[in-house]
Amino acid sequence: MSYGLFRTPARLPVPGGPTPPLGRSPLVAGAMVSLANPYWFLWWATIGTTYVIWALSLGAAGLILFYLGHILSDLSWYSLVSLLVSRGRRMLSPRIYQGLLRGCGAFLLALGSYFIYSGVNFLA
Repeated sequence: MSYGLFRTPARLPVPGGPTPPLGRSPLVAGAMVSLANPYWFLWWATIGTTYVIWALSLGAAGLILFYLGHILSDLSWYSLVSLLVSRGRRMLSPRIYQGLLRGCGAFLLALGSYFIYSGVNFLA
């Protein structure tokens, strides 16, 4: 991932530039992204299932409240992210955007190196 962030910033769409058409509605595109994320299944198979069981201990009302709370928290979080991205596009020049991506790549490289170093020391 780090290598990809170092290598591809010049080919990524720049903030404020044209975005490629999805050919689908935002709802369908969002559902496809969620389903394509392996962590979505992992979360629901572990933590999500536990929360559903806890909610069911309160009956149907507990399950409905869990669902509404979960959906509202997702809506709130992703609305905030969407707002920040849309406003942030106006503040970033293409050069700053690409530098930010390269900085994220450097951070991922450092973090991955630390994990490898820690793992080797743990096994040794």
